[in-house]
Amino acid sequence: AAAALVDLVVTSESDNNNQRLVALEHLEALQSRFPEAATGETVVEVLRALGASDLQVRRKALNVAMRAVVSGAGAEAMLGGLRRDLSRVVFDASQDAYKRLLLDTVSTVASRFPEVAPLALEVLLEYLQHGNVHYSDHVTQYIKYHPICF
Repeated sequence: AAAALVDLVVTSESDNNNQRLVALEHLEALQSRFPEAATGETVVEVLRALGASDLQVRRKALNVAMRAVVSGAGAEAMLGGLRRDLSRVVFDASQDAYKRLLLDTVSTVASRFPEVAPLALEVLLEYLQHGNVHYSDHVTQYIKYHPICF
């Protein structure tokens, strides 16, 4: 059932965000009832929904993916997907809310899985490397609260 819902999320028409949201909500309900229903594979597949233009769909997809991450390997896969998406929108000024959402998710993943904290720091510093000083406070707070990376 989870695979069918994930497939529905990632293959929906580009303009059908309502369908994506409904499928993500059903996937979230399935995760609540059967935590083992969504696996690490689900994380990578659900992250494909980040290509949607709607911020609400992206937020819901990140929530579903976060709930599916149960190991350091899954966390690494998620950080890889977040890194790719950040690099895709890094210079798009109209995506500021989405960039903040991605950066918050990077921090959350690192908080839940300390073994990937160095990778999370790499992602955040890479983002700043592109001249995005607008979010430097976010990276500074991350370093302050995750000194184990050093």
